[in-house]
Amino acid sequence: MRRRKFIAILGGAAVAWPMAARAQAASVPHVGLVSIGADSSDPVVFRPFLEQMRKLGYIDGHNIVLERRFAAGHAERIHAFVADLVRRNVDVIVVTGIRESIAAKQATSTIPIVASAAAEGSQGMIGASDGVVVARRKEIAESAINHRLPTIFAFRQNVEAGGLMMYAARVADLSRRAAFFVDRILKGAKPSELPIEQPTTFELVINLKTAKLLGLTIPPTLLAQADEVIE
Repeated sequence: MRRRKFIAILGGAAVAWPMAARAQAASVPHVGLVSIGADSSDPVVFRPFLEQMRKLGYIDGHNIVLERRFAAGHAERIHAFVADLVRRNVDVIVVTGIRESIAAKQATSTIPIVASAAAEGSQGMIGASDGVVVARRKEIAESAINHRLPTIFAFRQNVEAGGLMMYAARVADLSRRAAFFVDRILKGAKPSELPIEQPTTFELVINLKTAKLLGLTIPPTLLAQADEVIE
């Protein structure tokens, strides 16, 4: 894989920016945000990214334009979203999952991509690190409980919605790191010279309420290692 424009660091309603306004604000960087799981009311894993961008001094609509393309669980929209961002010639594209990453890489070889490093995953169910899994977390959790299937996910939102547990890199930390990469690219850093970062902190969350519904007993040794236990 060529690294020149692709930086892997992580694990809706489009906000249109009129072309006239884009012409007037030619010096203001435009950053595309693409996610299957996020929607206009809930940016999900983009929330820490947006918070960190503000801490770095970027104010949407003032010194940066964030072109949000959130599919709210409708994966079929992603290719059109990315194509639109490429037509608008945004400065950077930030994505949150493996399907978004693939769509972006297929659409452009010139726009830098700050992308999720998503892992993919019976008698149990492993939820892939995928936006659809997050967007439909309540349906998935209810179905798994009804079928008495223990589940493990990559996002804490799935466990908060009723999944049994999650164990993965701390997504909020990775999302915040994405903001630093975008900041460096916008300030002139060459994507090919930026390091590929691997996660160093991982999070274990266990939902004891779900365990009881499934008739499962979680070993005390595992509970002791959990970062959070939902009771």
